[in-house]
Amino acid sequence: MDYSLPIAGVGFGPRRKGNHIQYVIVHHSATPIKGRDYPALWWASAFHRYTQRRYNAPCPYHLIIAPDGSVARGRYEKTPGRHASGFNRKSLGICLVGNFDIETPTKEQIASLQVLILDIMAGFGIVADSILGHFEANIITFGEPRKTCPGKNLNMSKLRQDIVTTQIMQREGMV
Repeated sequence: MDYSLPIAGVGFGPRRKGNHIQYVIVHHSATPIKGRDYPALWWASAFHRYTQRRYNAPCPYHLIIAPDGSVARGRYEKTPGRHASGFNRKSLGICLVGNFDIETPTKEQIASLQVLILDIMAGFGIVADSILGHFEANIITFGEPRKTCPGKNLNMSKLRQDIVTTQIMQREGMV
């Protein structure tokens, strides 16, 4: 599947052996999107180059969602991420491009994020309460948020509520 295109479903398939996925951690890139209308594949490449240069490591996130809703793979789901201390071996990291402390995610980003999360939940047996913002993962690991990621303008409670609503509607044959 071409992950650089707007998605209709990802199809994560079987669970990782030895690295069971229990969580999805949602991030923002903290980079303003205004004037940077690049597709997800460009962003994945940019994240990879930056982390390779700075940390000698590949892109920390498994999936990147650009402002246009396109999705690119940052690293394979079988490879632990480098995005959330205490959660890297048991989670998939999804990064939305933008700084959601000062702007809001695009409708296209939210739509792609919801489809991705629903697909990951089905593929790995994850429940909505295991969909966390990076700041929530930090509270569990360190006892404090340490940062606002994925930003004040990406409401994680609403995201989880919308996902549960979609699951109910799917089960009832309403979508």
